[in-house]
Amino acid sequence: MYLPPRLTIRCALEDLELDNWDDSGPIGDATHHVIHPIVDHAIELFPQDRDTSKAPEKISGVRPTCYKIKTSRFRGIAYIDTEGQVWIVAAGLRKGRDRDDFYRKFMRRCEAQEGWWLPSKSDRASRARDIKANQLLEWRLGLYEQVSSGLKKIGSSQLLGSSGDPTFWINLDGIIQHLDDKITAQSLPEVAVRLISFGGENYLGVEVVQEQVFDQRLQPLCLLGIETVAAAIYDGEQSWSKDGLTSSGNPQFSLEFNEEVGLETVLNRHHSAKPPAWFRPGTKHHYAIQVEGESHIRSVADATAFGEPVFALCGTTFVPRQDHHNLDPCPRCAAVHNLLQHAREG
Repeated sequence: MYLPPRLTIRCALEDLELDNWDDSGPIGDATHHVIHPIVDHAIELFPQDRDTSKAPEKISGVRPTCYKIKTSRFRGIAYIDTEGQVWIVAAGLRKGRDRDDFYRKFMRRCEAQEGWWLPSKSDRASRARDIKANQLLEWRLGLYEQVSSGLKKIGSSQLLGSSGDPTFWINLDGIIQHLDDKITAQSLPEVAVRLISFGGENYLGVEVVQEQVFDQRLQPLCLLGIETVAAAIYDGEQSWSKDGLTSSGNPQFSLEFNEEVGLETVLNRHHSAKPPAWFRPGTKHHYAIQVEGESHIRSVADATAFGEPVFALCGTTFVPRQDHHNLDPCPRCAAVHNLLQHAREG
């Protein structure tokens, strides 16, 4: 998989003195997409479709082969590893009138300390993480496109109003080629997207259901797949009720049509998540129900920490992901809560 030219950790810390990197790479929200003239010019010199016969000027006497990166007064050094990854292994400034001072200094250090600039184990581990993240991103983009195509076909066909509930299937197999060698899955369970009706054109909502996952190691990946599909249909996570979110359950998401979201909203993609389909944060503060004996979760805070679903008084089942205390209360939850309060007081 192609990744654009990237800084080594040593170059980022010692040469560019980036304060949002540490010994493992970028920290927090920082990424390898560093805004710097040397990085920008390296991307121009080494594009994905580059002609390898037209490489930049080499640095003589340095092995493995390194290339010069020059832009304005900035100087850099690039190295291409055996996997084709371009690394920016050194960076600096041209000093005064001596145009080659930076490169002579690099060569002298190479004579004294061979290979000191090469990518480290931490660099390669960081690259491996980015490759996995990109593989997941491409997979989720593919799921998004499948949802878009399926909804478009339903909206433009004669399926609406016919007997039976319009249904299409989402194939999750695009990620299999990137799985660990220890997992020999031939295929992943498909996800069914179904419009629910009482017959005719009276549609009640959308159901997203996944077939049973027999290899429990694949369950987290399958859950990510079905969440991506649901978000691509409608991005309001709190509007979806979720069931079967366990290590051995059959994940099932259901979206009930109401004043906020209806058939037209779904088919015309008015509120579908943007690619690659992340849910938007909820806007309502729900009142959660504690079902004794049903779960080890004892509070919404625990549910947030463990990623477990909770049941709301309005009938919604959702996975809390933020502090709800600063949100407006859900009117339906509040109404039921007030009735229960009055009943106790009575």
